[in-house]
Amino acid sequence: MVLLHLEIILYAPEGGSACGFEKPHYPSGLQRDGKLCFQGFDLSQSPDVPLTGSYELDAGGIVATFRPAGGLNESTRYTINVNGQRDASGNVQTQAFVTLFTTQDRTAPVIDPLPIDGTRVRVFKPTITATYHDNISGVKTSSVVFTLDGISVTQNAIVTGSLVSFTPAIPLAGGHHTVTVEVADNAGNWR
Repeated sequence: MVLLHLEIILYAPEGGSACGFEKPHYPSGLQRDGKLCFQGFDLSQSPDVPLTGSYELDAGGIVATFRPAGGLNESTRYTINVNGQRDASGNVQTQAFVTLFTTQDRTAPVIDPLPIDGTRVRVFKPTITATYHDNISGVKTSSVVFTLDGISVTQNAIVTGSLVSFTPAIPLAGGHHTVTVEVADNAGNWR
């Protein structure tokens, strides 16, 4: 769990504060002297799982801080959606402001099971393919290591952001063979 707070800056009228209108309809908003200062915003964990927490407005009525209850999960994308805010004159925000952020990536990429694993093949130059993915920072393709029977053959393999594929140049001997795949993401997490 990552303890984090978020700041949303409210633009106040020149020489004034963001608190300039009565609180008629927004029970979840922040108040100062009986007036609504900040209605709030939606923070959700992708895909659309709302987060709970508390809002706090600074003394000048300009900066609202949101503190999630229990912190934020690591290696997770979040969406902030601000809409329907009112300024001191009562004008309502009609176009949503949406932004995304991701907490620190501490999750290694996933290497999918090799389709050839445990199977018998009747060709001596089989194409061996492994697929992988990383949902946060992406796969660092220069980190991919593909070995066949303990020998790296990465330099002769096709490496992309989602797979590595190798076809031996010379026929393999009959019998069992061992393939290993290692990959890191752009944050340095290895699998």
